This record gives sequence, structure tokens and C-alpha cells, in this order.
Amino acid sequence: MLQKCQAYLIGKTPTQIAELRRVAQRAGFTNCADLLTGEGTIDANCPVRFFFVHFRVADEEILSTMAAVRGSTDDNTRFSPFVMIIDDCDYEIILKYIRYGFDDVISLPEKADILAHRIESLLRTEHTYFETRTYFGPDRRRLEISPDIGDRRNSSGSKHTRYRFTRDPEAGILIMQRLHAA
Repeated sequence: MLQKCQAYLIGKTPTQIAELRRVAQRAGFTNCADLLTGEGTIDANCPVRFFFVHFRVADEEILSTMAAVRGSTDDNTRFSPFVMIIDDCDYEIILKYIRYGFDDVISLPEKADILAHRIESLLRTEHTYFETRTYFGPDRRRLEISPDIGDRRNSSGSKHTRYRFTRDPEAGILIMQRLHAA
């Protein structure tokens, strides 16, 4: 399934890109493109594109890249999954990247079958994204460990759009519902 998708690699050094390429290939990607150097084939017709980000990329660059992708008018780009590849770290760091809008944060080392399963779970299953004035991406509250964290939501409601969709490696992004809330 992943061999039908494109892996875009975002790192700052050749070593970081090589690490991301190994991870993507172990998971099952055959088409990987380095966005730093342009190495690899960028297939603009590929309907599902994954963005693999190395944890040593500066936060400002990560957020800028995510904003550019999430701001696209092409749904196949806009709903692309972002996956952070990180060394073993504290849970609070993982939560930071979840709050940024990553679809998954994978700590290495990880077994190849578990790696592939986690990445494949971003395909052909229903996902929910939220769009507000300042954010577009997966529900940032999904991994909060404290029950009172969810209560930080504005009780009067906030203007947002909720999208339910799937990613299909052949058909691309299939939006099942757009729900606007005031």
C-alpha cells in the first residue's frame, strides 16, 4: 500500500535525510524525495504524500512547512500526513509535536512491522481534522493524559470546521463530511 504513496523527507543534513529515507523504505515506501536537495523523484500526480520530518529541524521551519502544506488549495496536499521521526524522548516532547499538528510521532528504534503498521494506519481509515483561524490538522487533544486538559476548550464554542476523511493510495483524499460550527 505504501509503495503507491510518495514520501517527502524533511531534514537539514544528509545524515538526517538518510535516516528518514531508511525509515520510509523500511515501512514500505519506494518513492522518496529529499525536499532539501531535490534528490529523488517528486511525483506531482501521486495522490497521497507523506511528509517525514527529522526532529532536529528547527521548530520555525517545521511550522512554516506545515503552514505551506496545510494552506494548499489541493486537498491531496492539504490533508497530507505529517510524521515526526524522533529518538527516544519524554512524552511531553511528543505532545509538543502533536500540538503542532503531526499525524504521528514515531520514536526510534522501532520494529519494521510496527513502523509499517503505524504509517499504514494513516491510510484507508477515517480521520478527523479541525480547521480554525490559526490551525488546520488532526485533533490536538487526542493524546492528552490529563482529563482536565480537554476542559481548556472555549465553552462558548469557537468557529471551526471539522473534516472527516480517508486517504486512499489510488484515489487520494476522500472527504466524507465538512461540518462548520460557529
